[in-house]
Amino acid sequence: MNLDEAIKKTQDRLAAEGGTMGDLLLHFRNKISPVLIGDHQWELILERARKFPIVVGALPFGFELPLHEHRPIADFGVSLESGTATRTLFQERSHTDATEETAKAVGRLFEQMNAKPSPLREIVGCKMMLEYDIGSAPEGEYPHPGIFMRPGERPILGAGNQVNDVNLVADALFSCVGWEKNDVQWKKLQEVYLAQPQDTRLDAFGIFPARSRNIRLAIMGFKTRQDAHCQAKIHERITLLARWHD
Repeated sequence: MNLDEAIKKTQDRLAAEGGTMGDLLLHFRNKISPVLIGDHQWELILERARKFPIVVGALPFGFELPLHEHRPIADFGVSLESGTATRTLFQERSHTDATEETAKAVGRLFEQMNAKPSPLREIVGCKMMLEYDIGSAPEGEYPHPGIFMRPGERPILGAGNQVNDVNLVADALFSCVGWEKNDVQWKKLQEVYLAQPQDTRLDAFGIFPARSRNIRLAIMGFKTRQDAHCQAKIHERITLLARWHD
């Protein structure tokens, strides 16, 4: 059984169970320490999850836990994929609710992924992720989630000649929410990419429409802390998530 068949089978099984993602997450509540996710946070997460049908659980989902925080807070993330029930869900929402800005943005990205030819799909495939700020939001949840894409089909490696790929993915994210290009920001984005050491890769691109008009980069493969610190010094208006392996 290939991955697409496994996802379809899992969706069918979940659909037979019925309910929402909130019902599915209830099975995890007693398995996660309250030191990591507190009761109040669970209620906020479940409230958000109940807005999704249970079939969304056929694709990867999970929590972001800020371990540097003393409070037991968490954010919630789900995955979407073209050709699955999740795409249909967001398409319907974008057509029936004029205020559904997230659904519209997701729909625009899926249109780019499904175009023939699709330069975007050649890099990131047909998947994206939504990250809902719950614990990290200053006054409750932000109205719109972060939108992330990962260059899984054609990895974007450091010290390479893939500036066009970097610009294409970033442009897709900015345009899906109606943001205009900022020449200074685009120049800085290219500088960050060109400064990456050879063994690194750009693992994910993300934007948070409810925050400032910046792009978040997750860069993997740093071999030393020094490499990561040198990279961080040049980011300025770009949020950089640097990970390394000692």
